[in-house]
Amino acid sequence: MVSFWLADAPDSLSRAFVERFGRVIGGEPLGTLAMTHDAIMVVAAAVREVGSNSAAVRRYLESLGRERPPHPGVTGPISFQPGRPANFVMTRLEGNRIVRAEPR
Repeated sequence: MVSFWLADAPDSLSRAFVERFGRVIGGEPLGTLAMTHDAIMVVAAAVREVGSNSAAVRRYLESLGRERPPHPGVTGPISFQPGRPANFVMTRLEGNRIVRAEPR
């Protein structure tokens, strides 16, 4: 199986997200929650930068990875650049948990 993100990701943004999530909500966040967090944060960054006009927000988002650097997200750099590969993590089921698959 593959996932976009796992809670054991070693980067500092992921570690901070997992720590905050555990402190506020309890437990470990799923990848879907990390993706939702990133979506909210990238739109919030756009609104802070260009205001709430939907056309301006769209232009901001389209500029990520082109005129602007990618937005630093928990799940990896966020860019709407055509042809940008997705960040996939190889996973496996261990009991009722999805865990990182070790290379063979």
